[in-house]
Amino acid sequence: MNEDQSFHECMPIGLAVSLAQNIDAVNNFSLLSKQERAAVLEKARKTTTKAEMITIVSDIANKNK
Repeated sequence: MNEDQSFHECMPIGLAVSLAQNIDAVNNFSLLSKQERAAVLEKARKTTTKAEMITIVSDIANKNK
């Protein structure tokens, strides 16, 4: 994210809300490389349902288990 971009332009609101509800996902997301975070953000932007977003966040939460 560069200084000209606001937070909501970088992270889809659905992903932000879903991450906020899952502390394991937040912790694991913060440990992802820049490229991995970019891939998650791109996938989240293409998501069309709540179920898909929950799956993305669940996958992040379970990444290191």
